Order: sequence, then C-alpha cells, then structure tokens
Amino acid sequence: MSDTNSRRDFIKCVTCASIGVLSGGFGCAQRKKSSEDDKQAESETKEMIAYCGIACHECGALIATKTNDDTKRKEVADEWSKQFNADIKPEDVYCDGCLSEGGYLLAHCSVCEIRKCAREKNLVNCGYCEEYACSKLNQVLQMAPDAKKRLDEIRASL
Repeated sequence: MSDTNSRRDFIKCVTCASIGVLSGGFGCAQRKKSSEDDKQAESETKEMIAYCGIACHECGALIATKTNDDTKRKEVADEWSKQFNADIKPEDVYCDGCLSEGGYLLAHCSVCEIRKCAREKNLVNCGYCEEYACSKLNQVLQMAPDAKKRLDEIRASL
C-alpha cells in the first residue's frame, strides 16, 4: 500500500472517530462500556477520545457537525483534500463520531477495522484491549503520535 493510500485510509478512519469517550475512568484491561461510562461521556464533552486515541474534540468534522457550521465544513474539506490528496466535499463533513449510535458517520466509519474490533469487544477504547497495540492500531499510531501517547497513558494506568 502506498503512503498516499495509507494516509487517505488514516484520515478517513480518524475523521470517523469524531466523538469518542472520555479519557478518564480507567479500570481493568477487560473493562467494558457501561451505562456509567455513557452518562460520564454525555456529561462531559470537552475532552473525548476515539477508540484509536484520536482527540475527538479537536476534530474539524466534529466541530462543524456540532456547531452546524458550513464555513467550517468547507474549511475542513479543503484542508483534508489538499493534505491527503483526496476529493472531500463539504457535504461529506458530517460526523457524530465512530461511537455514535445512529448518528452521522463519515463514509469510512462503517468499514474501519479499528472501530469494528473495539465495538465487537465492547471496549471503551483500544487502551483497554488485551491485544494492545495490535498491527491494525499500530498503523494509525505511527501517523498519530498524540493518539499513541493517550492510549499509552491509559494503558499505564490500568
């Protein structure tokens, strides 16, 4: 796979992870999402992370969706189109995040292997996984060192 394709796949997966769960509330490595986790995630929306460790609250797609800002959507589409040599249109920049149930998802979210795996295991994020960090996740973490740092910190607190 070329670097261009890897980056394109990465941004598709990253942008689908616009709303995640809070980075707090660490527990055992087998920890599953609970109704308490859901309540905590709903009550705090400023610092959220996706399954892969991306800071959702910093995602332009999340910001544009939550604020219903068409100018921001265009800005994000233009930036990502240039950065990842892809044709991303403003109407494609709607996302409630990879953890959303029935909300907006970017096109890649439905096929993102990291999302699929974490959801099947019902994990808060990949930091809680027994197999951390697997080869699928490592591909993303190589391109997102901040996400790796977040997940490593979660892992260390278990």
